[in-house]
Amino acid sequence: MPPILSPGTTVALIAPSGPVASEKHSLALENLRGLGLQVKEGRHWQGERGFFSGTDEERLEDLNAAIRDPEVRLIVCARGGYGAMRLLDGIDWEAWRLDPKPILGYSDITALHCAGFAKFGIKGWHGAIPAGKWSDFERASLEAALFGEARYDLFASGNRAPSSTLASSNEVARAREGHSVKGTLLGGNLCMVASLCGTAYLPNFEGSILLLEDVGEYPYRIDRFLVQLELAGVFSELKAILVGKFEGCGSAKGDETLPSVEDVLRERLDRLPVPVIRDVDFGHLPEKFTWPFGGEVELVLREIPELWYSRG
Repeated sequence: MPPILSPGTTVALIAPSGPVASEKHSLALENLRGLGLQVKEGRHWQGERGFFSGTDEERLEDLNAAIRDPEVRLIVCARGGYGAMRLLDGIDWEAWRLDPKPILGYSDITALHCAGFAKFGIKGWHGAIPAGKWSDFERASLEAALFGEARYDLFASGNRAPSSTLASSNEVARAREGHSVKGTLLGGNLCMVASLCGTAYLPNFEGSILLLEDVGEYPYRIDRFLVQLELAGVFSELKAILVGKFEGCGSAKGDETLPSVEDVLRERLDRLPVPVIRDVDFGHLPEKFTWPFGGEVELVLREIPELWYSRG
């Protein structure tokens, strides 16, 4: 697992994908400094150039500078958006191999998480971005990940009221009460994972517990992404699937006669011979967990499933 950070640790703040709204610049810095972290700002993270925070060369400059800086112990992505894939061939992979520091982010940052793990097994954190208002739950989960104890339960009742259902009962009923599976936690944004198929930056998912979430996609596109992963063999050797939130993924023109995203997920995933846990708190929502991407984890199947990992 990535090492535990401590107050005063230096982190790099970059925007390798979309532009950060100007009114969120100070918020991003305040969030990180509020954790007691020292922040080194990328030269271009406050820029804007079309879909991106800067040119490919500018965004790559910031990413590689963070990778090469020995003082930086965590690379924090200010937001997602689109654009990280465009940087993959230009990353200083040798420098990152020699100093495999983690990246924090989600959504489009899934491309960097997957690429780093596929190349050299680099682990990171799939979770909160600083250019946004953190809920108490989101901040607590991030703090537990970065500064926490050697082991904690991501689904523990101390984090979430017991009345909050994190999985529909029919998925849990498919497995024996208390049964557990162990695997490498991989995945993230469904669109990004599917987009990496056929490249050198798609991890080997054999023996993994797969995270999936997305935002703003029509159900037929979600179906296409899932079929692509199945045809690419991603589902063939999984241990389990954790399905997060699919926010804003309604049918085109609100046509209720068409399959919903829930219909698509059930059709494509219920056929698989592994536990599928739905409605887990990650994705494009304010109350989300920070996950150890690439970490070795154990999923314990109960009425409210638990997932935990050990830094040892």
